[in-house]
Amino acid sequence: MLKNNPSLSLNEGEKNIITLKRHWITFVFLGLYFIGFLILSGIFLIFSKFGISLVGEKIFWGFFSIFCLIFISVLMMMGINSELDFLILTDNRVIYIEQTTFLSRKIIEFPLSSIQEIRSKVSGILPTIFQYGEVSIATANSQEIMKLPYIGNPGEKIREINNFLTNLQKN
Repeated sequence: MLKNNPSLSLNEGEKNIITLKRHWITFVFLGLYFIGFLILSGIFLIFSKFGISLVGEKIFWGFFSIFCLIFISVLMMMGINSELDFLILTDNRVIYIEQTTFLSRKIIEFPLSSIQEIRSKVSGILPTIFQYGEVSIATANSQEIMKLPYIGNPGEKIREINNFLTNLQKN
């Protein structure tokens, strides 16, 4: 991602230390939406004779096709949005990239020295079983706390970041 985008390129001599991406469970949720869509479409098709008798065959299949196209498009956009949210910790700075909508993203960059607090939150049965949760980073420069949901092993990731920051302060 960084190599293909000049606005997100690393500075000379800068190294990528940790990259936080969303847990694979987000795609399971998208799969469940798709299964729900298939069930709904099946029910829709079972009652298709009734719908065809009401509005006509061409109109019925036209609306059904539009419904399928819209649902699959929304599902793809949700998948793209969740795949393109990530945080990159380099040896000099933090880069947070959030895909807010299909064609819009928010990029936040700040130096490592402005990190005030890093927290993780795992709450619920599924997050505990599948080991995913939320990572929050508070900075000195902003009132806003960056929240990254659905991060795999958030406690371990925070320990890695804290260990890196501690080693950086010692040197």
